[in-house]
Amino acid sequence: MRKTISLFAAGFSTLSVAQAQDTEPFDLGTLVLEGERAERSLEDTFVGVSIISEDRIKDAPGSAHINDVIVSTPNVFVEGKSEVPSIRGIQGGGPGGTVSASLTSALPRLAFVLDGVTRPVVLPNSSGASLWDTRQIEVLRGPQSLLRGRSAIAGAIIVETNDPTFTPEAALQFGVAVDDFGGPEYTLNGMISGPLSENVAGRLTFELADGADARTVLNEPAAPILDYDNVRIRGKLLGEFETAAGLLTLDFLAEHQQGQTPQTRNSVQTPVVTGRPLEDRILDGALAGPLGIPARTFDTETNVLSLDAGLDLGVGTLRGVFSFVDDEFVSIPEQTYPFPFDVSERILTQEILYEFGPSDRVRAGQFGGLVGLTFEQRDQRTDLQGLLAFSSDSESDSRSAFADLRYGLTDQLTIFGGARVLDFNGRFDQSSTVATPGGVVSGTQNFEINETEFLPALGLAYYFDEDIVLSGSVRTGYNPGGSSVNIFTGQPFTYDSERVATAEVNFRQSFPEFGFRYGVTAFHNWHEDPQLYAELVPGNRASLQVINQNKGRSYGLEFDADWQATDRLNLNGAIGLLKTEITEASAFNPALEGNSFGQDPNVTLSLGALYEINDIWSVDGRATYRGSHFNDFNEVDEIGDYWIVDIGATAQFRNFEMRGYVTNLFDETGVTRLVGGGTFADVTEPMTVGFDVTARW
Repeated sequence: MRKTISLFAAGFSTLSVAQAQDTEPFDLGTLVLEGERAERSLEDTFVGVSIISEDRIKDAPGSAHINDVIVSTPNVFVEGKSEVPSIRGIQGGGPGGTVSASLTSALPRLAFVLDGVTRPVVLPNSSGASLWDTRQIEVLRGPQSLLRGRSAIAGAIIVETNDPTFTPEAALQFGVAVDDFGGPEYTLNGMISGPLSENVAGRLTFELADGADARTVLNEPAAPILDYDNVRIRGKLLGEFETAAGLLTLDFLAEHQQGQTPQTRNSVQTPVVTGRPLEDRILDGALAGPLGIPARTFDTETNVLSLDAGLDLGVGTLRGVFSFVDDEFVSIPEQTYPFPFDVSERILTQEILYEFGPSDRVRAGQFGGLVGLTFEQRDQRTDLQGLLAFSSDSESDSRSAFADLRYGLTDQLTIFGGARVLDFNGRFDQSSTVATPGGVVSGTQNFEINETEFLPALGLAYYFDEDIVLSGSVRTGYNPGGSSVNIFTGQPFTYDSERVATAEVNFRQSFPEFGFRYGVTAFHNWHEDPQLYAELVPGNRASLQVINQNKGRSYGLEFDADWQATDRLNLNGAIGLLKTEITEASAFNPALEGNSFGQDPNVTLSLGALYEINDIWSVDGRATYRGSHFNDFNEVDEIGDYWIVDIGATAQFRNFEMRGYVTNLFDETGVTRLVGGGTFADVTEPMTVGFDVTARW
């Protein structure tokens, strides 16, 4: 069973830590991460990382999305609820985002791992997005290919929900939220946990959500295009058994989720089309072009099974991990887009892991780490019908052997690193047929890729004392290439695999006597064949395609801090600085050399505070800023440069908690993306007022 962890907020956590006596230091506790496949403290984790703790998560609205909280972390950019975040200028959903990836077979570049299971990055992006009963979120920045394999070149988001308990407990939460556009949004969440026998405990959670996205529809078609609903049920079993070989631990997870979700949950038409301010958030069906407005709505279904079996052998722990994810989203029959859309994705993963020695700090002469074998199979099928017919059948499998090791040269100096040998095989079969004014245009593509990659990492860490650690490392990342057919022209195309080499320095220091902790990360990435997606001819939607620039670089600085200023006041903040650059452009347009990647704010800033007025009442607030940047590498449309301010108040009495909140207090309409030659914009959520009540037993 996982350890019970006493957490103190670092970076973006907001925890209530009682101040010790004036003559004693604060209890900073221990922050434990699981994103590196072993339980390690923050001080013993040598990559750029932010931790969002359970108390910080509990302060989020009951209807909140994971994207709503990770936006407070440095150099992380969130386009909206329909998208996977970009980290350090690399789009997590793949080049162009999730919509484009489903049409280009591009793999995601950000690993999203929920309870140890890598989830598909699907177009509606609803699977596993809720925060209910979540214990901790870790945002690891930079390539994580050593421990996560392919498709983690941007980083990883690790989400851990609460485990079954051998002490009975239960909770029920009801929430309602209102804005000026959609109708009320309702959520109902529940949990029950406890022992099923002397050796087995279970936990069952359920989530219900119903509402409408915040947009104004003019000339609305018969089918609802903003409404969404979702049902999610998750069951977990934890068993502990003494055997002749050692303690056997079994973690079993089963999850089912289904609902209806709009494709583009924050996309609206701009004044160029409507003649009305962007703040009106207009979707006008009468102004739709031949391919319609982005109003597709999906029926979604996700099923997950996983088993993690660990045997403590005394000299180490041997684990076998099996997981299967089946994810599908299909256009509702009444959907207004002129072609139905059906996508299914399945991921099967099998791993054997062996962990030995200290998982955290190693002293002089100590040796520890993790070695493993991984097999992963992924199948994705995309089917469009109607005026634009497109089909894609892609299969891939990867086999890996990896080692992540640490050795104590002295009590203060640690050498760490390892390598992954990854064999990737992908097969792509695609076709497209589209009716144009000049006639029917069609194209086909059959493509295979077979690559074996060696992905090393190496670093040194120096412990000045228990509270000060300096580390430096170099590591590598890899994301496979692929192929598709341009859905507008029928022209087949391929794109190469991309690679990155990263140099990173981390410095972390704690001042227990002042209740203060901070971290600084500096990084520089050298990109080889970076995959980018955009209009090859700006303003021409028919020229959309994934291409490789020859070389690029990105570099920046990240700072986060947390201060328990008094026994009732917690302050925290973070800042990220980022610069991306195409250092060698591809032959199709050498003039792009020197341009940025796009989707890469130059500044990200977050400031948060929590004040406990008394034993019942507390108030909190957070302000986040995203600096200006360009929409894509063409550097035509500039976006960003906006503040979002959230406030809330919480009352706790016995086993009840009541929380009221206002998100986007000043109703800022920040633009996160422009598409269609500036005719459509993705925008931030409007001002929303909500209330949640939670009962725990």
